Amino acid sequence: MDVVSVDTPQVGTGSRQSGGPGGDPGICVHHGGRCFVVTRDHASIFLRRVQSLADRGASELVPLLHSEGVELLFIASNVPLQVHDVRDRSLDGSHRRPGAAETRA
Repeated sequence: MDVVSVDTPQVGTGSRQSGGPGGDPGICVHHGGRCFVVTRDHASIFLRRVQSLADRGASELVPLLHSEGVELLFIASNVPLQVHDVRDRSLDGSHRRPGAAETRA
């Protein structure tokens, strides 16, 4: 299972609606064709659990507290998962800032 790591410094719990404190837009978790916006703290907790499963080659339902509620996400080595800062564009090009041109390396 490939797990994309995100720098998740300890920044407090923040607001569920804003994604984080001080207007921090938070972290985006892509799973099963859906996008979930979570705080950095909750992303860190979620990623630790995902990494633990990946290390053991296991699979299970993992709770994710996001801006609109709670979901149980099935985590397994064959299930795609992408995690990134909401301010960054995802691999599929979503989350670009309005008016921002897409850059390619």
